[in-house]
Amino acid sequence: MVGKRDMHLHGSVVSEPSLTAFCSKFFDTSVYKPIVPKPSDKITNCPPNHIGFYTRHFDFASLRLPLSVFFLEFLQFYGIDICQLSPLGAQKVVHFEVVCRSLGGDPTIGLFRQFFHLTTAGDWYTVGEISKTKSMLSDTYSGLKGWKNRFFWMPNNVVPFGMPWHGSKDALNHKQEDVFDGELYDKLLATRTPLQVFPEPILVLTGISRMWPFPEAEPIIKKGKKEMSVLGFVKRKGKDMVLTSRALAPNEDNILVRTASATYDIPATEQEDIPRAPRGGNLSLEQHPISPQGSKPDTSPSHHSVSEDAGSKDHHSGSPLRDDSPERNPPSPKDVSPSGDVVIGIKAQKTKSTPARKEHHRKRKEVAEESDDVHQLEKKARILHHAIPPGELDRARGKKDEYAAEGASVSVVRTLSSISELVQSYYKKLAMEKKLKRKVGEYRSEVEQLTAKLAKRKKGDRSSVRKGKEAIRAMGEMKVEHEREMEAVRSKLSDQEKEMEALKEKLRLSDEQNVTLTRSVNSLEERISKVADEKKAWSVCKDNYDKALEAGEKVMDQLRLFNEEAEKDRDRLVTSIIPSTAYKLLKSVEFLQPLGDMESLLYNSAYHDGLVAGWKAKEEGMKLGDVDGYNVKATEEYEEGAKKWDNTTYEFLEKFKAMAGKPVKEVEELLPSSVLPS
Repeated sequence: MVGKRDMHLHGSVVSEPSLTAFCSKFFDTSVYKPIVPKPSDKITNCPPNHIGFYTRHFDFASLRLPLSVFFLEFLQFYGIDICQLSPLGAQKVVHFEVVCRSLGGDPTIGLFRQFFHLTTAGDWYTVGEISKTKSMLSDTYSGLKGWKNRFFWMPNNVVPFGMPWHGSKDALNHKQEDVFDGELYDKLLATRTPLQVFPEPILVLTGISRMWPFPEAEPIIKKGKKEMSVLGFVKRKGKDMVLTSRALAPNEDNILVRTASATYDIPATEQEDIPRAPRGGNLSLEQHPISPQGSKPDTSPSHHSVSEDAGSKDHHSGSPLRDDSPERNPPSPKDVSPSGDVVIGIKAQKTKSTPARKEHHRKRKEVAEESDDVHQLEKKARILHHAIPPGELDRARGKKDEYAAEGASVSVVRTLSSISELVQSYYKKLAMEKKLKRKVGEYRSEVEQLTAKLAKRKKGDRSSVRKGKEAIRAMGEMKVEHEREMEAVRSKLSDQEKEMEALKEKLRLSDEQNVTLTRSVNSLEERISKVADEKKAWSVCKDNYDKALEAGEKVMDQLRLFNEEAEKDRDRLVTSIIPSTAYKLLKSVEFLQPLGDMESLLYNSAYHDGLVAGWKAKEEGMKLGDVDGYNVKATEEYEEGAKKWDNTTYEFLEKFKAMAGKPVKEVEELLPSSVLPS
């Protein structure tokens, strides 16, 4: 890749307000606090104990803070400063991690090096493909502009090791044999994906981003009513797909808990001085697989452990990443008893079974059975808690911005929670009543046994009146005591029945509220459907209007052309056709012949030579009839000629009149070319 060696020429153009607003979209600015460079600062003169980031590292390459463990492994393996890595190069690293996570595998440097290698682009490093035939990318970006002067500083504790500054190509020599997952390698080859800028929910689902402020929900991808995978979204760049969310199931872990092992999280408030090392520290980053849905991540002590080089003077001996507390180093499974207590070398001894122990075990068995009953009741309560399908709540939450359904969704959840509590209480009381009835039955059985025993004693010792009286008295006392206990039991049962009636009334009211909420959800769906229909109708009207507007524009274009043609015809009529017509008439025989005849007649009637000669002859005493050339009928002939001229029609003019309504070109064809002016 060809690049310019102009890193030292670009000063910062980032301002304080714009940087704060920008960074708040990609990480928590209360923990990771960016610093605005001076306008004269260059990326090459970073302040001590700080590192530089380009803004396009975040909005184009999809980096997030805290940085992912794999991205830190990439920086540590190649030993380069993050500000020497171009946004295009960083984007390929993040893309590789996202696709590996979406395929259910873990990104490793060995697998990364089967597809990509580090190369130079001017003063920067970037990531290039090793082979176009064995590539995991179906499409890439040709270049990126306008990023070199948009950078900012960050405290260097976001990276847990020193990053050396390289020159020329000394970071490109990494000749070692790679170990990688062959099955994941084959999947990456078979699943070619286009390079892209990932939306925040995709980065959250793959563990790269921690920007998810909804603890009781999880992002999901939908295409229509079907839920899609992250890999399906990446392959099609999210075409025809919608990013939404769903409510977490009971006892289901939040997405940020399940993906916590994918990032290296150091609070930015711990401003530790970690200077740049010549070749970096000896950091050992261990990456754990992301936990599946509904489970918790592994929190073993090896997670994000750090081992510092003893000979390095550029690092602290006590790393904030190492945790040797007992909580981080639990005892091994062989030292833990089934009850959870730690056993320290005490050998278990077999104890003798006694009636007291048997009674103790019997009671423990009863408690266990009651515990199982409680678990079954809780299970039923959870089923009732989800009486309204989650999809209904998801759709209501998805439209909260347009129809303000967020409050309705929260109300539904709270109401269902109260219903769940009431149901649990109801079934617990049923279990208590069942236990009480069992105890009463046991007591009655004991009384009957004692009565039978006393009866046998009385039958066997009839001669002893005293013993009989004592037995009778004892029976009477037991009967009185039994009646008292039975009265107390009846009172308790009556109270329990009243409580049960009250609980049933509450459940009835809850059912009515549930029906009301269901109607509200249905009404909301009807409103959404109506708005969608109106929107569709408006879209059709808009399309028709656009078509009519387009047709009107075509008609206007035709009218403009017609107007231009008419103006041209008018100009030709004034400048060419009318003068040509007049010229034609003035030169035509049809016009000149009658004119000549009239001139001759006029001349003969008044100004011809015979009249002059006749006048002279009259003066000389001669008669006019004897004068040569005198025409006595000249005046009559002239009058007849004038009348004839008045009634004369010209054939050319008649043809010219007949051309009315015809194109100007046909009128021009009527005129001979010899009479048209040049």
